[in-house]
Amino acid sequence: MIFGLIVLLMAGGGIYLIISQFMGKTRDKLLTVRGKARLVKGTGRGSNRRSSVYHDLYINEQEFDGDGALDKVIVPGAEYVVYYIEGVNEIMSAELVTSSNN
Repeated sequence: MIFGLIVLLMAGGGIYLIISQFMGKTRDKLLTVRGKARLVKGTGRGSNRRSSVYHDLYINEQEFDGDGALDKVIVPGAEYVVYYIEGVNEIMSAELVTSSNN
């Protein structure tokens, strides 16, 4: 009988946790920013204790964390429209509007 009561309480708690995940959850909001790209180089320690080089992207002083490959796909000084998730500033897409050579 006690075992049955414990299982029933655990099942009820599990259902509560599942339902509470969906209650009051805000949807991720996709935002955009447009402006000239600026890359800032930095170094950090990776998991293998070696220094790694990364580049952060700035569009109109909006900062996006980058990695070691960002400088290979973003042209500094060029104008971009960046689509990102609000709050976490995770880049979903970047669209080149005008290059710095124009």
